[in-house]
Amino acid sequence: MRDHIVCRFGVLESIITDNTANLNSDLMKAMYETFKIKHRNSTTYMPQMNGAVEAANKNIKNILRKTLDNYKKWHEKLLFALLGYCTTMRTSTGENPYLLVCGTGAVIPSEFQVAQRQFEVISKVWDKINGIESKALRQQDQLMKQLNVNEAEWSY
Repeated sequence: MRDHIVCRFGVLESIITDNTANLNSDLMKAMYETFKIKHRNSTTYMPQMNGAVEAANKNIKNILRKTLDNYKKWHEKLLFALLGYCTTMRTSTGENPYLLVCGTGAVIPSEFQVAQRQFEVISKVWDKINGIESKALRQQDQLMKQLNVNEAEWSY
């Protein structure tokens, strides 16, 4: 939690978890106290409290099913599945969770590759434009010199 939540997003004011042993351990309780995080457990007799989490887990499982050839290596694709889930627009808000949490859109790996190619193309175009501009300026200088020479030859 420290590495994946606190160090990425800052200290939480409160957190609601299910009643699993790992989130209620003495180590986690010490961490909650250290960071002054109010910890509450969802009630065991009201599983509806975990409905949003269960729905998210179901969607992440579906993403993993679609991307995996070997189910034994699901952990290797989990972070990419989470990225895909967090950068997908929700119809309820019209935005994706990443934007709502971080305040900016995420640059996903495929967009980065496209952006890198676009940057390279734009750089080449700018280089050509600068070359053409330099050539045009040199030609203007030559014309001005020639014009000045021709004017100097005229005498009145």
